[in-house]
Amino acid sequence: MNIVERGSPNQSARSTQAIDCIVIHSTEGSMPGCLEWLRNPQSQVSAHYLIARDATIYALVPESRKAWHAGRSEWRGRGDVNQFSIGIELENPPGNQTPYTAEQYAALAELLADIRGRRGPLPHVDHSAIAIPAGRKTCPEPDLDWSQVQEPPAGADVWTQPVSSVAREGETVGDLVRRLIAS
Repeated sequence: MNIVERGSPNQSARSTQAIDCIVIHSTEGSMPGCLEWLRNPQSQVSAHYLIARDATIYALVPESRKAWHAGRSEWRGRGDVNQFSIGIELENPPGNQTPYTAEQYAALAELLADIRGRRGPLPHVDHSAIAIPAGRKTCPEPDLDWSQVQEPPAGADVWTQPVSSVAREGETVGDLVRRLIAS
């Protein structure tokens, strides 16, 4: 996996350390402009990672920090999705006959596997599914072939994972069980 560090100032502290999902976006622009935009303080936009069409992965914001990728958002009844998600942008120049390359899909699969290897079987969701109001965003669809984006392996749910991979920092076993039952 080819990861290049390109820090973005567009970040802040998280109010929680628990990461519950991965949000997939498309840039609707070309490199290097989209990389510059995600690093421009005036844009007030960032993501944790940007995957270029050549499969280069740019690390923009540390996963321990809040990247500003989801905007007004809600997932599973919780707002401010930036607080508990990792954002991945895919370079997608407008008007391309092949919106995403085979190399991007491979890099995305490798990055998702890496994140899930460190953090447990996090689900992924597209930006359009979390945007408020509904329909505000359409990325990364309709161009992304979701069949090439792997979900966590069958049976790899939170009930079969070591508690350390799904428990939030400082969470008791009772708190963990109540949270899992509620979700």
